[in-house]
Amino acid sequence: MQEALTEWSNSLRLVKDPLVSVLMVTYNHESYLAKAIESVVRQETSFPIELIIGEDCSTDGTREVALAYQKRFPEMIRVITSEHNVGAHSNVARVIAAARGKYIAFCEGDDFWHRSDKLQRQIPVFQGDPSVVLVCSSWRVMTPEGALVEEDALASRHFPRNEISASDVWVVKTLTVCAQRSYVQKALHESPLCKNHTYPFGDAPLWVELTRYGRCCYLPEVLGTYVLSENSAMRRTDPLHYYWFVSSCLGFLNDALDLYPLAQGEGATRAAKIEATCSRLRTCAILGDFTTARAQLSRLKSLKVTPTPRDKLLLCAAHIPLPRAALLPAMKKSLELWRLVRRSMRG
Repeated sequence: MQEALTEWSNSLRLVKDPLVSVLMVTYNHESYLAKAIESVVRQETSFPIELIIGEDCSTDGTREVALAYQKRFPEMIRVITSEHNVGAHSNVARVIAAARGKYIAFCEGDDFWHRSDKLQRQIPVFQGDPSVVLVCSSWRVMTPEGALVEEDALASRHFPRNEISASDVWVVKTLTVCAQRSYVQKALHESPLCKNHTYPFGDAPLWVELTRYGRCCYLPEVLGTYVLSENSAMRRTDPLHYYWFVSSCLGFLNDALDLYPLAQGEGATRAAKIEATCSRLRTCAILGDFTTARAQLSRLKSLKVTPTPRDKLLLCAAHIPLPRAALLPAMKKSLELWRLVRRSMRG
């Protein structure tokens, strides 16, 4: 049963025909949300925009912050809530469904746009070429305290292209994206990847689908700021959360490759599947995820790859009942020992 939602908005003052709907999902972002909202309402544009905030029953003061801003900017802001927490996937889906603009842009409640011309830089790209379905950019990285970690995230990754392909979706940061709403909704309704809610993210499947519908353009500018908040994958107190997230990403990558082979051909697709499967096997060994590790060995065999002794050792490591945080150095020692044994056998 779908959770009933409540919308807080002023229909008498709300902009009638926004060209862009900015979508801001938020949960327990009390310390960050005001800055995120300010960065949107301060956008300097030649076209009308709306900001839709999806507040998912936070346990802090996030909802109060959102409602206070809605009262301050009734011509622009709508707040969507419900009586119970609906989860990230459903929260995103309901703000997308509520959007009225031809284009939608994303800015989560713990990030912000430091460029007031962010939207004004992106929308003309669509207007100049109807085949463009998505426009993204580079971003900078900051700590919650405001310390700059990285000035230009993609510059350090040497990403020279001005167009995004399906294999590039990992460099697309959600806070930089602006897309055609009709194609986003099409993907959400039709794509098996977008309908798979077992992934701990919903953006990468969407970007993959959009690359199939038209051109996805990259602007080599830094238009947004990604904040390493407490909810970020890289800042979780559980040291194994990062490896769980990576394992999920690799699972998604294999699912995507099964559906959509690479343009380079069957050989390149098979090589990418093997690499993703081997990487996930290593990650499962760290996590102690024996079931998924065993599935990776089966997948290697289906790809006509004979598992190596190292692969089998990783499977055993996934089954060892040790504290997982202590497993990584133990695995490294085991692999070093195995190499020594192999060298002595050759000698």
